Amino acid sequence: YLVSLFSRANLSTLPHELGHIFRMEMQRAVDMGLADEAMLKDHQSFEKWLSRFDDDATLEAEYNARLKNGPAFRGREFSALSSDEIARVREIAKHEYFARGFEAYLREGKAPTRGLEGAFRRFRDWLVSIYRSALKLGVELNDDVREAFDNILTTEREMHAEAARNELLSLDEKQLDTLGLSGVEREDAAGLMKKAVQIAIRERIRDQRQN
Repeated sequence: YLVSLFSRANLSTLPHELGHIFRMEMQRAVDMGLADEAMLKDHQSFEKWLSRFDDDATLEAEYNARLKNGPAFRGREFSALSSDEIARVREIAKHEYFARGFEAYLREGKAPTRGLEGAFRRFRDWLVSIYRSALKLGVELNDDVREAFDNILTTEREMHAEAARNELLSLDEKQLDTLGLSGVEREDAAGLMKKAVQIAIRERIRDQRQN
């Protein structure tokens, strides 16, 4: 991906564009059958969050507020758009809402893992200097969406590092041999450990948020 920062760009441009990239990459993984169970759950959370724009009245309000006077539609009334154009408006509205939601998440400054605390703090400082209130972003984040953003930003390496600190270690080949596991049973055991790590991180994120 090439993210261009023109003269009108500000410190929110990069996280906004990263929001677009995250959504496109997640959708591509889902479409290609590459998404695991955790990603599919996150995708469902996001799509449920964005389904507000499946309602034409909500979509028309968003169009009038943010898209109508842009270069793509040049002030045309929503009622004058073709069905194909309305479908395009719907997709643009969802993409933009997702990206603004990502900005809002970063602006909150609460990182899901220790490795992201510094970056999140800097993002928060940058975005707070631009946006004085969440209302200016026009986005409401629910807990499912926050958790999905948490999961996107928590890399596999950080998940395992966090798990190691909590003594949630994966079984190695020698341990699997000692247990006498082979074939499907061996694969299942290895998979359960990975799933346990993911669940543990999710629970830790929820605990941090409640505290």
